[in-house]
Amino acid sequence: MVEEWLVEAALSSSRGESVCSFPCSFRGNVGDVIALPLDDGRNRALFVACVNALAREVKLVEHTLHCGDEERAQCGADLAKTLLRRFGWIRVGMIGLNPLLSERLVETFGAERVRIAAAVSSQAGRMHAGVDVWDRSRTAELIHRSDLVLFTGATLVNGTFDSIWRQIQEEGKDYVAYGNTFTGIGRLMGVEGICPFAR
Repeated sequence: MVEEWLVEAALSSSRGESVCSFPCSFRGNVGDVIALPLDDGRNRALFVACVNALAREVKLVEHTLHCGDEERAQCGADLAKTLLRRFGWIRVGMIGLNPLLSERLVETFGAERVRIAAAVSSQAGRMHAGVDVWDRSRTAELIHRSDLVLFTGATLVNGTFDSIWRQIQEEGKDYVAYGNTFTGIGRLMGVEGICPFAR
């Protein structure tokens, strides 16, 4: 099981978070964060959390904090139903394994219509909810074989977002970013995201 950590940035009265696979801490101002080289995951996690806090502070977005444990199971069910209602009976490609969400996707669409590519290599090569979890090296294949691409905001932190976004656009795929890590940057880019119970 991969342990996830939350990085939280505090800016005036606003807070923003991002998810990463390692703990880190930082003290400085917005200028210090902007000056960080974005060539490693730690700095990208700090940058994304800071953008989320800043976007909340200027009232560009409202919900930049993760939900509580009690809301996560309901989130998966709500999101799966929303996707079915909006897109119909489709093939869903999920980038980044979210266990509760993937279980609800399989219940809604069936295991044969759900593909999962791991965000980190240690998640790959196992079955989850009746679906083989692919290594992230097969992400391009997953996008090609899916009608809708559902990707985690953690792609901003692990450095895979650019290639994923490029292929989604080139192939004209429907997409939804999930999780509040994507909130601020998604709004700035005009990229649709969903996180029903973010606070």
